[in-house]
Amino acid sequence: MSDTAVEIVRARVLPWLEDTRYNPNRLEKWLNGIGLGAVGSETQPYEWLLRSLPLGADRSVAASELAARTARLLSRNPSDRLLGLGAEKAVYNALALAAGLADGEQLAEALQAILRERALDGDYEHSNLRAELRVALILNQVDDALLRDWWTMLLGQSHDYLPGTWIDGLEGILRVRPSFEKRDQPVVVEIGRALAKAADWLAAGADREVRFARILGKVERTWPMKWDFRTLAKQCDWPDWAVRPLPVETSDDEVTPDMPAESLAKACVVGALWSYGFEQGHSLIDGDSHRLIELVDEVIERHVRRDPSKTRQSRIGAEQQALQEIADDLRHENRDELARVVENASEDLLRKARVMAS
Repeated sequence: MSDTAVEIVRARVLPWLEDTRYNPNRLEKWLNGIGLGAVGSETQPYEWLLRSLPLGADRSVAASELAARTARLLSRNPSDRLLGLGAEKAVYNALALAAGLADGEQLAEALQAILRERALDGDYEHSNLRAELRVALILNQVDDALLRDWWTMLLGQSHDYLPGTWIDGLEGILRVRPSFEKRDQPVVVEIGRALAKAADWLAAGADREVRFARILGKVERTWPMKWDFRTLAKQCDWPDWAVRPLPVETSDDEVTPDMPAESLAKACVVGALWSYGFEQGHSLIDGDSHRLIELVDEVIERHVRRDPSKTRQSRIGAEQQALQEIADDLRHENRDELARVVENASEDLLRKARVMAS
């Protein structure tokens, strides 16, 4: 998708968005790949339309207008809508465009009307149109109207119209809003209950902690706010294995001498991984991170076994030596990113130990 091709499409789309004499047939043709310019057929029309939106301050206005016009197109009477035989390309691109715009205030009602009518069927290039509708519905929620639909999927039951797995159900619940008036907020307790069910689905897997941590990372990226996962876990009865790797969110004032020493080092490592992943903007826990946590467990156990006194302070010292050993080994292996994470965890452990000793 070259910059020149994007400019060709943009030169057609932006004047149309600014023209108050709205012609829905223009959008319908574009969604069928007609009239966008010599842009090639390897990229779908909805991608060109999304890329054509301006950058900067003008983007939100143009995107909102495009969403409103997409909603109008989808809101035609069933006999006129793009749901007939041979219209699969336009329908697919309209739904994908709605998903890409993710403007529930403009699109939620039109998409939910399609769901209520149960008139959509067929496939386009191996993509099921009902599955595309599901994605668009998930990304354009403004209230809790579809909460029951998402719970049906999360519980592993077959929805009477939309295809989907438990993962799709979880995605849907993650983006439910309490109400239209509170559409800028998540349904925190429902998400906590959904995460408990997701943990049930993952429980038998050898990589359950890694996969569950990725889900928690997605929760944080979807709703960038302060999440108290430990309180939510207790409230919603998460299994112990899902709770143990959670970072211990403590300030210096909250660290007390009663805090078990054995929880500190691993909590510091996991917390450092989460912080590093958040700063870098990628998945918080990946395969390397999972192996690092296993290595921390192994090396700490070896150091603690050598500790003859078994006191709280001696255990912290053993764990500190273990973290330093791991960091040094990672440096020698030129794995500087992971080494930096362990060094950050080591500093955090020392800081917490000083607070406990004071």
